[in-house]
Amino acid sequence: MMHSAEDGDEKRVEEASGQSGFSGGLKTLPAGMKTTLTREFDEKGVQLSGGEVQKVAIARLFAKKERIQIAILDEPSSALDPRAE
Repeated sequence: MMHSAEDGDEKRVEEASGQSGFSGGLKTLPAGMKTTLTREFDEKGVQLSGGEVQKVAIARLFAKKERIQIAILDEPSSALDPRAE
């Protein structure tokens, strides 16, 4: 799952998805933010592209409840197209 949603978390996840550039991708997922993002554990899961995986990872940083001061990322935009980067 993209994020285990608790009360009030859905709005934060939607905002974080927008900040990372994944809001369009989030809208296309069959079960929205409750969609399993791998087929390893659920055959109904969705296989994301490399760029989408990176956007979800960045969205997870933005969605954290505690404010992150510094995040060290190893080539966080390597699978993104130039426009998304």
